[in-house]
Amino acid sequence: MEAIKDIDIYNSGMRKSLLDKSFFIDKIEANIFVDYGCADGSLMQFIHSLFPEYKYIGYDISQEMINIARSKSNKDLKFTTDWNQVLLLIHNEIKPKVLILSSIIHEIYSYGNIEEFWSRVFNSNFDYIIIRDMMVSRECERLTEINDLIRVLNYADKNKLYEFENYWGSIKYNKNLIHYLLKYRYLENWSREVKENYLPIIVENLLSRISNNYEVVFHEHYILPFLKQQVRKDFKVDLKDNTHIKMILKKI
Repeated sequence: MEAIKDIDIYNSGMRKSLLDKSFFIDKIEANIFVDYGCADGSLMQFIHSLFPEYKYIGYDISQEMINIARSKSNKDLKFTTDWNQVLLLIHNEIKPKVLILSSIIHEIYSYGNIEEFWSRVFNSNFDYIIIRDMMVSRECERLTEINDLIRVLNYADKNKLYEFENYWGSIKYNKNLIHYLLKYRYLENWSREVKENYLPIIVENLLSRISNNYEVVFHEHYILPFLKQQVRKDFKVDLKDNTHIKMILKKI
C-alpha cells in the first residue's frame, strides 16, 4: 500500500462527508460503537459529540492514524490497531453493539485480507452492522454514453486521465468512467488514489456476502449529491448510475 502523501488533506476530505456517514444514528438504538478503519477518528468524535453517554472504539491497521486519533480525541474514546483488543473491550459490555464499516470495504478489497475481514464482520457477535461505501451495481457495466464520453475527454486533465486509463482501462466503458469521476478530484494524493480500486465489489457481490444471521433493515443505493453536483460543474455530465450504498444489517 502506498503511503498517503498529505495525510491532513486526506483526513479533511473524509470529514466532509460525516453527516452522510452518520446516517444510521436516528435509525438504531445502541450502546457500543466500533468503527472499523477509523482513520483519524473523526466519525467517532462526531457521534460522541452528539451522544457522549455511549462507548466508542476505533480500529485501524495504521499506527499513524491511531496516534492522530488519540491526540485529538476525548479520552473516553478508545483507539487500537489490535482487533483482539477490540473484542476484549466489547466482550462484557451491554448490548446492542454496532460495527461501522464506513468507506472501508473498498480499502479491504484493495489492500487487506478479504476472508479475514468478512469473518470478523459476521462472527464477532455485533447486533448491528453499518455499511456505507462507494459501490455500483452490475447494470453499470456497459458502454459509456457517447456525449458523456466526449465531455469528459474534453474537460478532464489529460495527464491524470491518461494515468487512470493506464491502470483501469478506457473510460469508454461506463464503470471505468464512474471510477474516474469518483477520484479525479483527489489531486494532492493522486499517486496513491489513482492506483486504489474504488469499485472492487459490486452491490450484488456484497449482498451475496451477508450472513444468514443478519437481515437488512435499511438500504439505500444512491448518487452522492455533492459528487453529482461537482461532476455536472466540472464536466457538464449528469451521473446516471448510483455510486454509493448505505445499509443497516440487524442480527436475527
